[in-house]
Amino acid sequence: MTLQETKDWLAIAACGITTKEAWGKGICIECKEPAEPKCHTVAGRGEYRISAMCEECFDKLFEDEDED
Repeated sequence: MTLQETKDWLAIAACGITTKEAWGKGICIECKEPAEPKCHTVAGRGEYRISAMCEECFDKLFEDEDED
């Protein structure tokens, strides 16, 4: 299995679609909503190009549980 095949398998297992599918549809791989309105910064747009995850979902993933 190639690295890309492994990444695709993991993405499908975790999110139901691949990053390529999410990019093609312009949606976040996590919330399945349009990604562009949910990427508020240059860093957020860059992260979407890497992971297909919108900035809001990415921030939630790494949110400190003690932070309110």
